[in-house]
Amino acid sequence: MGLDEYQFLPFLFGASQLINNSDNIKPNDIHNDKILNQFYEEYMYLSCIKHIKSVKYGGSFGEYAPMLESISAVFIWDKLIKV
Repeated sequence: MGLDEYQFLPFLFGASQLINNSDNIKPNDIHNDKILNQFYEEYMYLSCIKHIKSVKYGGSFGEYAPMLESISAVFIWDKLIKV
């Protein structure tokens, strides 16, 4: 899955929303289903990740969303939106 221009915006806005979030959610937390289920309605980025996981079956997250898997290795949300 590549992130085309129209697909990229929810992730950009969602990452911006998570900067200094009061719930202390880190980029790597996209792999924690408990956090996804608890906060997906509140945070756009988590909602997008939850949607991807709900429509993709088999394999690992890194196989069907390698770019998002790479992004999850970043330690803070600020790094995702700085170009």
